[in-house]
Amino acid sequence: MISNPIEILIILFILGSISVVIWLGWKGGAANPVSTGNLDERLQSFDTELSGMRSQVDQIEDRVEKIEGHYAKATDIERLEKQLRAHGRKMDKMAEDIATIREEAAERGALAKATTKQLDLIYKTIVEKGMNA
Repeated sequence: MISNPIEILIILFILGSISVVIWLGWKGGAANPVSTGNLDERLQSFDTELSGMRSQVDQIEDRVEKIEGHYAKATDIERLEKQLRAHGRKMDKMAEDIATIREEAAERGALAKATTKQLDLIYKTIVEKGMNA
């Protein structure tokens, strides 16, 4: 059965050594304050920096929203351009109408002058004939 007690001792020594190495590795890795503490500090500083960046991004987003609220958008500008073009067309039509009214007024003025001259001649003729009669 048992062939040699030295072989058993060697097997037990190997198994014990493996167990000790595994146990020390387990405990040593979990309780290594230098490396895990350093890593924890780096993670905390990274988290702090990330939080700071988040607040900066939030502030920038707020500024952008305020700026967008103060400035017109492209659609607003296009709508205003269309309205200005429509008003421009109305103004051109009004200018044409005013020019037409001026022409008509000038014609009426000329007709009024001619009528006034004729009335003066008629008045002179009537007055002279009435005085001579």
